Amino acid sequence: MIISHKYKFIFIKPEKTAGSSIEIALSKYCDHNDIITTIGEEYIRKKLGYLGPRNYYSKKIDYINFPKILKHNTKSFIKTFKIIKKFIDYKNEPYFKTFYNNIFYEHINAKNIKANVSNEIWDSYFKFTIIRNPIDQFLSYYFHINNTLELIKQNPINNFIDEKAVSFFRRTKKKYFINDNIIIDKFIDFSNLKSDINFIGKKLMINDDLFKDFKDISANTQYSNKSNLYIDDITRKIIQDYSGDLFQLYLTISKK
Repeated sequence: MIISHKYKFIFIKPEKTAGSSIEIALSKYCDHNDIITTIGEEYIRKKLGYLGPRNYYSKKIDYINFPKILKHNTKSFIKTFKIIKKFIDYKNEPYFKTFYNNIFYEHINAKNIKANVSNEIWDSYFKFTIIRNPIDQFLSYYFHINNTLELIKQNPINNFIDEKAVSFFRRTKKKYFINDNIIIDKFIDFSNLKSDINFIGKKLMINDDLFKDFKDISANTQYSNKSNLYIDDITRKIIQDYSGDLFQLYLTISKK
């Protein structure tokens, strides 16, 4: 999520829509007063020399769970010993909780953004996001979570749909709506990225060829080799039904 005071826009980021790549491209043009939330691909942004996360927290001392941190970090440091490493499976790196409360975060919904900015900012800033065919979006989410063939076998797509589809599409809808009212000024159509991203660049007077910045960024290539696995039409229809009116919204946007 990005709020740019410099260019007066709010970028709201749904899951599995190339949002991280767009965020990285946009952060190239942000300044130090803008709000930029953290993403999992900070190494890409850092490598490119673009502005990183800032101003997404309040300077308020938060409760610190020292026992939890000690337990987590002890396990992490033990992992560095090669002999012990063979007998444990602990993937997280050590972390140190800051003395701040996060107000804004990567996949924050529209209602929570509105609650934490002034009416002037909410009403006057240009709000945009990305919309993707909900079927493909959910399948991308599935392959993101089940990112090996072994995990795919352990967690069949139909089970995953039953467990995750309702909450996934509820979260997605909250990026676009508040109280059933669409609050987005412009949807970037995932199937028309070049034209729509360049529209944003021109609209905000950032760069007439903003897509050029975007196309060289590959924030999630590690999942691409799974996305070509066959999904039958019946399963795709089940996902479509779970997506509800999001699918109709996508059809409406994609026809424009």
